[in-house]
Amino acid sequence: MRIPLKKIWAKSIARQLMLGIALVHAVLMTVFVVDLVNREKAFFLDLSQKQAFGLAETLATNSTSWVLARDFIGMEEIIRSQSGFPSLQFAMLVDTKGQVLAYTDTEQVGKYIDDEISRTLLTAEPEPYLLVNDSGFIDTAAPIIVNKRQIGWARVGISRAGISDNIKHVTLNGLMYMLTAIIVGTVFAWFMARGLTIDIRELVSRANRLRQGEEGIDFFLEREDELGTMAQNFQELSETLLIQVDNLQR
Repeated sequence: MRIPLKKIWAKSIARQLMLGIALVHAVLMTVFVVDLVNREKAFFLDLSQKQAFGLAETLATNSTSWVLARDFIGMEEIIRSQSGFPSLQFAMLVDTKGQVLAYTDTEQVGKYIDDEISRTLLTAEPEPYLLVNDSGFIDTAAPIIVNKRQIGWARVGISRAGISDNIKHVTLNGLMYMLTAIIVGTVFAWFMARGLTIDIRELVSRANRLRQGEEGIDFFLEREDELGTMAQNFQELSETLLIQVDNLQR
């Protein structure tokens, strides 16, 4: 059986007040959480990109003399020194012809890069280059320059899996804050509604007693709001009715 939404909403003033405040908190906190998550995600993605470029440029600078001298042991030490960087997937040094001079996976040394993404470096301008940039991985390259002449590329790939974990953590915390705000707001609304509806019920009870003929009903409420004003109006109406009844009886 379908129950109209209006009946659910308008069942009582207390319910309207509680549902209204809960919905307002839910909407506002949802907007806040979505905005927070988007900002955090953009921040972490930008930070990881800067880190990747910084690492590639540092690797290019530190390996210049080793690449120029074709010192494979020295290049291997430079690559090994980068392996402690968090989330590093690989680091490599390649010459301008695409031959791998050093790699975190030593079995790749001496081979030539032949995948479509890597081949773009063979014709790229000698400047920092972004090869892959998605939510899970970033791949950057920086030119190795000696006396204004390019002699190779330093390339690093960094996983962004940690960013996804951070975003999940931020989202979870945001949802917890939203739930807390809804609960606190609903409880606060319940106390407000309770104080409001008690006095309304009391006014209704006194009005029924007046309708049944009981005299001397006091409608006064110790309130300064609209409900207090309405009680005062009821009091004046009650007194007016009593006067009219007395006049008729005479």
